[in-house]
Amino acid sequence: ADGLAQWDASVARVEAGLASEIGGAPPATAARMRGALATVYLDRGRRGDALAQLDMAASLDPSSADVHALRGLVLEHLIVRAMRQTHIAGPGKPIEALVG
Repeated sequence: ADGLAQWDASVARVEAGLASEIGGAPPATAARMRGALATVYLDRGRRGDALAQLDMAASLDPSSADVHALRGLVLEHLIVRAMRQTHIAGPGKPIEALVG
């Protein structure tokens, strides 16, 4: 639990540092900053927060292939997880057969 608390404290420091900079940054720079924050959230397993940051990043810089690629990976993970939770996929029902 100590490790998780330290990890959460690190995430909070990144959030605070970027929060003061994002608002005044040019759109493309703010998009990269939001993408960086999204990767921090992903490392911590906070996929919903990561997706929110990537959505904002995509609206700030719609031409960013990196943002769209990462956003697609997060959405894929969330869809697969939802499918497993609703028993659309699972043991004997491979995800690949449903989405592949």
